[in-house]
Amino acid sequence: MTEQDTSWHAFPGLRVDCFGIALQLYRLLCVFFSSRELAQLRDDSASCPVSQIVDSFQEDEVMRILLNVAIHLRILDDQYTETMRHEYGSFDAKTGTLISRPNTDEKTLSLREACNKIVHAKLLNFDKEPLPGPGRIEFLHPRLFLYDRRDKRGWRASVDILEFVQAGHALCTAMMM
Repeated sequence: MTEQDTSWHAFPGLRVDCFGIALQLYRLLCVFFSSRELAQLRDDSASCPVSQIVDSFQEDEVMRILLNVAIHLRILDDQYTETMRHEYGSFDAKTGTLISRPNTDEKTLSLREACNKIVHAKLLNFDKEPLPGPGRIEFLHPRLFLYDRRDKRGWRASVDILEFVQAGHALCTAMMM
């Protein structure tokens, strides 16, 4: 076998399907912004098909998509050159907040840093709210809380899903130009 040199490619390194990542970002939006509507179709009975489907897939699907997207966006950010930054701008848009303990100062979380936190988080908590009325049915708000330690004594990142998706889509779009 002969090694094929790919250093001459426009973007050396791993190839990322930007259209595929944009589709995953869309799916992430769909999960979060349909959560309330799906919750309204549920009941507390163990035999409710909507409850069974949501309980089986909603949170796992978010984690699967989020990890996939974060890894790929991080690769794209590495491939985004200084020339491109000058021409199209930087992707340090706010995607949430970061608190590094013991310091409690809140800092802006960039797309790159959000991707790093998603990949390295030891704990992921969803922002949930119960539906009004009787029962214990909850829906997801488009925000995640990530921690580097299960005891929550390290850093804490709050990721706004809409801001994360918008920044990620902007990076994908710039890389397709």
